[in-house]
Amino acid sequence: MEDGESVTRDVTREEFDALQDEAAIAALQDLFNPSVIEDVSLTYQVPSTVYFHAGNRVVLFFPAALEETLRRAIPFIIAGLAVALGFKAGLFNIGAEGQLYIGATLAAWVGFSSIFEGLPIALHLPLVLIAGFIGGAIWGMIPGILKAYTGAHEVINTIMMNFIAIRLVDWLIKSTDPVVLRDTSRSFPRTDDLAPSASLPRFDTLFTSDTLTISIFAAAGFLVALYGVWSQWERIQNNLKNIIRPIIYGVLVFLGGVFVNWTSVAGNLHYGLVLMILTIFLVDWFLERTIYGFELRTVGANPNAAQYAGMSVKWNVVLAMTLSGALAGLAGIIQISGVQGHMEPEFFAGLGFDAIAVALLARNNPRNMIWAGLLWGGLLTGNRLMQVNADIANDLVKIIQALIIMFIAADGIIRMVWRVPEATAEEKASAKISTGWGG
Repeated sequence: MEDGESVTRDVTREEFDALQDEAAIAALQDLFNPSVIEDVSLTYQVPSTVYFHAGNRVVLFFPAALEETLRRAIPFIIAGLAVALGFKAGLFNIGAEGQLYIGATLAAWVGFSSIFEGLPIALHLPLVLIAGFIGGAIWGMIPGILKAYTGAHEVINTIMMNFIAIRLVDWLIKSTDPVVLRDTSRSFPRTDDLAPSASLPRFDTLFTSDTLTISIFAAAGFLVALYGVWSQWERIQNNLKNIIRPIIYGVLVFLGGVFVNWTSVAGNLHYGLVLMILTIFLVDWFLERTIYGFELRTVGANPNAAQYAGMSVKWNVVLAMTLSGALAGLAGIIQISGVQGHMEPEFFAGLGFDAIAVALLARNNPRNMIWAGLLWGGLLTGNRLMQVNADIANDLVKIIQALIIMFIAADGIIRMVWRVPEATAEEKASAKISTGWGG
């Protein structure tokens, strides 16, 4: 054989596994140096992507795997916030799936329509976000109105609205006579691609230098800490320990920016991550710091007491379902604008239903939602790696997700089964009543 000549031959399963391990070690040693992966690929006449996956198999927490985990977690976290907001008002919003579809479809139309062609990204992208918000909000408001003014149960309404939304979007995209949203130049039913001005930018397109990235996030962290010190100056004068929290916030901003820069190796992480973080803070602020959030939580805890206190139960039911639908629509927008770039029939494949599990796992607390969503995103990322490298069926991840839901439900079931029985009338009558100082 002459120098430089390639030889292609069949290999056994054992030989192929050995080659995977060899390439994985090489990738680990050189931190995914493309030249190393390319050399191994050319030597054995197999695609380089196999060895990229083999490298990820060794440690899930490599930058590429973390980037994929973050990207997959974003829609779960936002959709989980949508479900949690409904739970806070005592409403079980199962309609996040349909609200995702309607919001994403309307946003996709604004993204590729010739009506908005030529707009700068500063105008076009906000219009896309607003369109998705409105679409999801309308689809959530309908069952909210039915619940408030007719007493129709929101579970039944939202399930039916899911079917309507999915089939409506299916017809809008697949229809050929008349053509509504379908891209007729393609054989597979889908919409046109969103314009670049309607797509969420990616982190790797913002900064071209690691030094510049670190400098910018260091400045951002300093400004956050400075604002925190300024806003808490009176408390800091009374107790110097109060300066610790603003400084910690500034350091976290800096470290978060460095972490995002470190994970953005494949160019898949988009600015939906920033929208997700802002959404978490806004939802938490709305529920805990505003009058509307207080009324919404009060209605969810005790509608009769809320009505007796002068709160409008009907208004809060409609408001909760509308905001819940808007958040679900935002999750759909981010997936379309940041990942897919177009809309397809049945694209989300149960994302809205998984959001229910994410919300339950987070105990409907917006601050916990990010960890629950990261778990779901990590499971999906590991699912792909397991199929490629370990011959493990993806059903295992579904089993794990089902077990998580069962364990969450088990807490309530155990409390219900093993609850302390209430005292009988005789026991209450014979019980000694505590007295005051007078005996």
